[in-house]
Formats: sequence, C-alpha cells, structure tokens
Amino acid sequence: MKPAQADRCFEPCLDLLRATTSQSAREQALLRLLRQDGDHVLRFLTEHRIDQHIYRRALELRPAISLPEALHESLRWAQRRAAVATMLQTEAGRLVAETLDSEGIRYVFFKGFHLGEALYGDAVLRPAADIDLLISAADQHRAIAALRRAEFSPAPQAGQPQYEMALDGYGTQLDVHWHLFRPERSRQPLTEWILSSRRQHEGLWYPDDAAALVILLLNPSLTDHVTQQLSHAVDLDRWLRRPGQDGTDGSATDGDWPPVLACLQNSGLRTAAWVMLDWTRRHFSTPVSSEVLHRLAPSMLRRAYLRAWLNRDPARLYLRWPSLVRGGFSLALQDSISDMRRALRGIGSG
Repeated sequence: MKPAQADRCFEPCLDLLRATTSQSAREQALLRLLRQDGDHVLRFLTEHRIDQHIYRRALELRPAISLPEALHESLRWAQRRAAVATMLQTEAGRLVAETLDSEGIRYVFFKGFHLGEALYGDAVLRPAADIDLLISAADQHRAIAALRRAEFSPAPQAGQPQYEMALDGYGTQLDVHWHLFRPERSRQPLTEWILSSRRQHEGLWYPDDAAALVILLLNPSLTDHVTQQLSHAVDLDRWLRRPGQDGTDGSATDGDWPPVLACLQNSGLRTAAWVMLDWTRRHFSTPVSSEVLHRLAPSMLRRAYLRAWLNRDPARLYLRWPSLVRGGFSLALQDSISDMRRALRGIGSG
C-alpha cells in the first residue's frame, strides 16, 4: 500500500491548502489535480477530510478554471450534507450543554465541533463526523445517565476504545470521552487539566487555547498515527498561524506555548507532539520558534527514526500491520523507557 505522500493528488492538494500559496500557483495546482481521475480525486479528498477546503479553493479560482461537472456536483452535494449535519450537531450540542450544565457536570466540546467555527469561521469547511465531548472519568456514569434521559441512546461500535462511548440522538452521533487516549500513554491525567481551564463561548464550553493546542498535537499522534488525515495538519497549521501564536521572534514565551510545553513535559509526550508538528511543518512550513522546536525535539537518532516512519505513512501501514506500527512507531512516541513500559500496559485496547 503506497503512502499518501506518493499519491498524485497529495502535492496539488498541499499547494491548494498552504496559506502562503499565490493565486497563480493555486491555479496550477488545481490544474494538476484535475488531470487525475475524478473518482480517485473525490476519494482522496474525502479520505483526508479536505473536500470542502479544496472545493472552496476551486470556487475561488473561477472563472479561470472550472471543475468537471461530475466532480463539481459531488462536492456541491457534500457541501450541502455538511451544512445539514452542522445544523443538526449545533442543535444537539446545545441540548447536551443544557443537560450537563443542569447536572453540574463539567465538559468541553473538542475536535471538529470546536474547530469549525473557532478556527475557520465556517463549520462547513471543517465538518465534524460527530460531536466529541470530554468529561471527567468521575462523572462518566452520571453524564451518560443524564444524556440517556435527554433521549440520547448508546450506539455500541466494534473496536470502540474503553475510554469513550458513542450515543445517537437528534440526527447525529455524540462521542463521550473521559480520556483523550489511553491514560497509560501519559504520566499524568490530561482530562482534569483541560477541564480546569475551559472557556465558555455562546453558552458552550470549549478548551482554552493552550489545551486546544495540546489536543491538536497529541490526538492525531496517539490515536491516528499522525498521517491518517491531512485535515489534522491543516488544523494545526491554521491554529499556529493565528495572530500572536507563532513565536517567530525566537522566544518560546509567545502565545500558548509556555503552558503547552509544561503540560507535554509533565506528561512525557514531548516526542508525540514533536512528530505531529514535524509532519505538519514539513508540508506547510508552519511557523514555530526555534526555541519551541528545541524543547520538543527528541535525540537526533530518534528524529531520524521517526521521520523514516512518517515517510512510509504509519496510518496506512497500521491497516495491514497494526502490531508492527504499535510497537515500532507508536511506542517510540513516548519520551522515555519508563514511559514506554507504562504505555505497554493495555496496548491491545489503544
């Protein structure tokens, strides 16, 4: 199975998604993309959850370049489906918030449901497959009971991790998490740290900026083997390009980095964060200060080892050789031998 980077759609999509790409370069990138088979292009865009990004870029390039009719119709219908799903998720999210607030249960919405508006200003550009909700493990049973009374029904899924539960209701799916990933991956629990600094916006609770950045760095590394979806890198790049976030004056004290670096150091997950950041910067030249990179980077030997894995697309390799990727790549994301030993506990469930 070839890496995503080897797909002929990969580079044209990068050129269309990069914040620094000029108008003329985007036109050339779109033309290169459209030379590929239309069905293959659609599969690639959908697999990496960038279909609406690319569709928006293509519309901006009209009338100089027009999409083939079949591809245009497919993307237009996907846009409509994303708009309907977003409306349903917004209404369901507000009901979830009212339900948990009435019970005094702390929570945050995270991932796509949070990033759509917060990062892109239009949730259709970042459609969420479901609503991701993080609560304390101590509130797990009380929260699920309250949500069931609000007519959300458990929806068991094959292979679902033990630290989350899916519920269906109101035309959408709710994923209730009490950990971001297997708790053995971290030296300290992260859920309480995220909940303790949450911020409210329009009646809903979200992670603060530092916690959101930790999630953007760690969640794709530890649950999606970094390369599963190009949208993860797009999210991280956009987040770090927000005004005041890049720390490009060489200081690690700008933006959200000080609490993020402290959290990663205490969790033993600097390497996991560095891998996600390295993959994103390779493709998007994401601006990050040299001091931040120095504090996150593992040894030179481990950097070379992990980059060799990234070149082979570990998320795709996982589909064929899951044990190899878990042992050879995912375990190497821990900062120390003791962190690896701890992560080995229950590795079959993560």
